[in-house]
Amino acid sequence: MFNRIFRTTVLAALGVLLAVLVLGSLVMVHFLGWDQLGKVGLYFILPGLGIGAIAFFLCGVAAHLTAQKIAAPLNAIAPGKLPDKNEWPETAPLAEKLAAMQSEYLRKQEEFDLTIKYMTEGLILLDREGKVLSVNDATRRIFRLNSQAEGRDILFLYPSDTLRLLLTRAREGEHGEASLQIRKTSYQINASPIFQGGRVAGIVLLIFDITQREQAEKMRREFTANVSHELKTPLQTISGCAELLSGGMVREEDIPRFSRQIYTEARRMIALVEDIIKLSRLDEGAGEQPMEKVDLMSLAQRTAEILRPAAEMAGVQLAVQGESCMISGVPQLLEGIVYNLVDNAVKYNVENGRVDVQVSGEGHRARLTVSDTGIGIPIHQQERVFERFYRVDKSHSKQVGGTGLGLSIVKHAARLHGADIHLESQQGKGTTVTVLFPSV
Repeated sequence: MFNRIFRTTVLAALGVLLAVLVLGSLVMVHFLGWDQLGKVGLYFILPGLGIGAIAFFLCGVAAHLTAQKIAAPLNAIAPGKLPDKNEWPETAPLAEKLAAMQSEYLRKQEEFDLTIKYMTEGLILLDREGKVLSVNDATRRIFRLNSQAEGRDILFLYPSDTLRLLLTRAREGEHGEASLQIRKTSYQINASPIFQGGRVAGIVLLIFDITQREQAEKMRREFTANVSHELKTPLQTISGCAELLSGGMVREEDIPRFSRQIYTEARRMIALVEDIIKLSRLDEGAGEQPMEKVDLMSLAQRTAEILRPAAEMAGVQLAVQGESCMISGVPQLLEGIVYNLVDNAVKYNVENGRVDVQVSGEGHRARLTVSDTGIGIPIHQQERVFERFYRVDKSHSKQVGGTGLGLSIVKHAARLHGADIHLESQQGKGTTVTVLFPSV
C-alpha cells in the first residue's frame, strides 16, 4: 500500500514538472520565435531544470512522508483492529466497509460455532493429510477426544482401517460412507472431499448414531422370520390334514379329529393375523384415534366376563375387584390391554389356580393390576417378555395356542396412552402386572 501511494505521487510530480517545461517552451516560442529560442531559451531552461530537479526532490520527500502517514493506519489493519475513520477522513469509507464486513463475518462465525456446538451429529474438518482442523463437542464425546485434538492426525487419535479407507477415497475426490462400532454404539461416517482450484484441499467427516435404526432393522428381520415360522407351522398341519382327507386316506371315525385339527390351526392363523394387524396399526399411530372417557373398572369387568368361560375350562378362578376410575383413552385399545393381560394370566396358570384383577385410584393415576398363581417368569427373561414373539415356555405356548404378540400389544397400547407398566414375577409362584394410567 505504501509503495503504491509513493509511486503514484512521484509520477504525478514528474508529470507536473514536464508539463511546466513544455508549456514554458511553447510560451517562449510564441513571443521570441524559433530563431531566438536557441539564444535566449538556454538562460531560462537551465535554471528551470535546476528548479525542477529541486522541486522533484521535494515532491518525492513530501510524497514519501504523506504515503507513509496515509498507509500507516491501513497497514495496521488486523482482525478486530480497524482504522479510525475520524483521524483520516479519506479512509472513512474504507473503514466503514471493513467494519461492516467484519461484523458480518463475526455474526456468521458465531452462528456456525453455535450450530456445530449443539449438533447431535459429529463433525470433523480435516486437511488433505488427515490432520484435524476443527471438531465439535459431539465428536469429542463420541471419540473421547481432549482439547488438544486440533493439529493431530485423526488416525492417531482413533486408529481404524474403516476410517483409513474412507480418508483414502476422499483424497481421491470420492464421497464415501461406512459403519463403525464404537463402545457398543453403531455410527455411520460420511466422508466428503473439499475441492479448491480443482484439487482436494480438505475432508469433512459427518458422524451419525444409527444404533436405533440398526435395532429397528434387526427387529424387522426377526419379526418377518417369526411371522413366516408361525404361519408355516399351522399351514403345514392344515395342508397335511386336507391332503389325507381329500385322498380318502382317513378312516371314517378319524374324520372329526382331522376336521378339528384343521379348524384349530385355522383359528390359530386368524388370531396371529389379527394380532399382527393390531400391532401394525399401533406402530402407524393408532393412538391418534379420538379419545373418550372410559371407566376402567367397568371395562375390566366386561373383559373378564368374555374370558370367564376359558378360565372355567382351564380350572382357574377369575375375580375382579376395585373401584370406579375414569381414564381417557381409545376403548378398543384399552380393552386389548386388559384382555391380553387376563388371557395370559389364565393360559399360563396352573390347575385350580387363580387370577385377580384389581382396579384402584392412586393420586392422579388409575392402577390396573392383574395377578395370577401361574408358572411365573424367570428373572433373566422378565425384561424380554414384552418383545414380539418372545415366549418363556414355548412348549406351553403351543399347547395353549398363544401367538407371542399379546404382551407386545399391551406395551404399545400402554405407551400410546402414556401409561407405565411394571412386572413382578417369581418362577413357580405367579406373576403380577401393573399398569398405571393418567386419570381424568
